[in-house]
Amino acid sequence: MVLLVSGDWTLQYGSSDGPRLDMGEHGRSTKSRLQKQVPDMSADKKGSSKKDHRRVVCRNKKARFQYEIVDTIEAGISLLGTEVKSVRGGGGSILEAFVKFENGEAWLVNAHIPPYEQAGSHFNHESRRKRKLLLKGKEIDKWSRKVQEKGLTVVPLQMYFLGAWVKIELGVGRGKKLHDKRAAMKERTDKREAERAMRRTD
Repeated sequence: MVLLVSGDWTLQYGSSDGPRLDMGEHGRSTKSRLQKQVPDMSADKKGSSKKDHRRVVCRNKKARFQYEIVDTIEAGISLLGTEVKSVRGGGGSILEAFVKFENGEAWLVNAHIPPYEQAGSHFNHESRRKRKLLLKGKEIDKWSRKVQEKGLTVVPLQMYFLGAWVKIELGVGRGKKLHDKRAAMKERTDKREAERAMRRTD
């Protein structure tokens, strides 16, 4: 056994396990302090995944049937407190909603958010009021030009919670012709039949 001693550590040779470093009390305490200073990245990852989780409240199933969607964008939406609570409870429909551009701003029109049952009638919201969409100015300019110059339509595709915030996915597209709608309907029917056949084989 050969020992090399220096300050707070001892290096031992000759053991069956090979050379071994003993850091001593001061070395172990230093190592412990270093370990405590390393951030727990796994906790941050868990928190970020939970924060970024998307919980869909409602979808506009007719939009992709009626329109050929060529581009999408995520927008915030300005809601009242009773509206947020109603949406959190699963209330809301965007089937008949559309987007309108006025004076450099974007608005969601005719979306239905039912009154919040726990609030009195005097403190509730109007269910189909016009609601402001939160987009950057350059995004509003870009999308409003598509509507004006190319004859496209902007429709809401889905409403969802992203963390604590209510978001709207918007799509811009052109109306499908009758034969396009028939082709889309046939494709959906074929897909449903294929899924039923797979379930029967299982």
